[in-house]
Amino acid sequence: MSPAVQIALAVALVVVVLLLLLVLRRDRPRDLVAPDRPAGDGQAEVLRLARAGRTVEAVKVLLE
Repeated sequence: MSPAVQIALAVALVVVVLLLLLVLRRDRPRDLVAPDRPAGDGQAEVLRLARAGRTVEAVKVLLE
């Protein structure tokens, strides 16, 4: 395979990877917004866990 073809394939691969990263990043959920009222009854802990990406633990605290 000639060097020109190898370079073209490498560039195409980089473009595809960058496009995939952009699509995956766009589908991410938005950051949680804290409520206007003071958080009580464990709500602050739930928000802290959710913001840290620990959603399973946040749901457990919420259910308790």
